[in-house]
Amino acid sequence: MTDQPVAPLTWVAIDIAKRTHVVLVDFDPEYRARANRRQRELDDSLGGSLRRLREAKGVSRSDFPSVSPKTIARIERGEVQARPKTLQKIARRLGVEVEEISTY
Repeated sequence: MTDQPVAPLTWVAIDIAKRTHVVLVDFDPEYRARANRRQRELDDSLGGSLRRLREAKGVSRSDFPSVSPKTIARIERGEVQARPKTLQKIARRLGVEVEEISTY
């Protein structure tokens, strides 16, 4: 890779693309849904992995007997860190080892 500067027109194109994205997210529900889905697919956090695993197994947030749906949602959004015991309960319900959750 060379250390050549990026042409000014490239920056203009990037800026236009970003602004277009912002407008489409605000005003087009279908575009917003696709953008949100892409964002979730790219989320490499523990919460993102948990969401993908849970959805792949067809398990709803309310299907965890000793963990509230609200707690599952907060973990998936990265708002809280799951305690080790909570992760064990989640992994047990999903039929995986705790260490496997982050591989999804």
